[in-house]
Amino acid sequence: MSGRILQQSGPFETEKQQISEKIAQYQKSYDSASVELEKEILGKQSGLTSGKEGYGPNAKRKQELKEQRRQDLENYQKQAAPRLEYLDKEISKVYTNLETERKSTETFEDKFNGFAARLQALDELGKNSAIIGLAAAFIMGLFICLEISPVLVKLISHVGPYDYLLEKTENDFRLYSKEKN
Repeated sequence: MSGRILQQSGPFETEKQQISEKIAQYQKSYDSASVELEKEILGKQSGLTSGKEGYGPNAKRKQELKEQRRQDLENYQKQAAPRLEYLDKEISKVYTNLETERKSTETFEDKFNGFAARLQALDELGKNSAIIGLAAAFIMGLFICLEISPVLVKLISHVGPYDYLLEKTENDFRLYSKEKN
């Protein structure tokens, strides 16, 4: 069943994951701009900062860059929110449909849980795999042997004391029934 869930909800999950990755990229870009602005204001020397302490022209430019990236992040989040909501609804529909299907088949399957249903399931498994098919044939042969073994033993064995007593009892019953009539 999980394979069917993945098959039906897979495209939605993939698109949702792509949107989440894009949001993470915007967030990372905003975070890096914030760090660079902080380094510029504190005057920490790096490859992207001037090393001068205070709020100078470079800090103003980095503040504008940070603000632009924040706006980009918020705009993309606003743009992607309806699509994410739609994807979540579609994914929940898939789970709901599969759950109702499972509940409806449960009651149907509960009626067929006997030995014959198990043998049928074993036969269906045997069609897909040669080893399971061989095991199913062996199990079937074993059951047949168990069912016919008392008859075979009786046919093969010699006449014993029980057979003589049974014949005598049957004969006595026949004589008694003839005397009654």
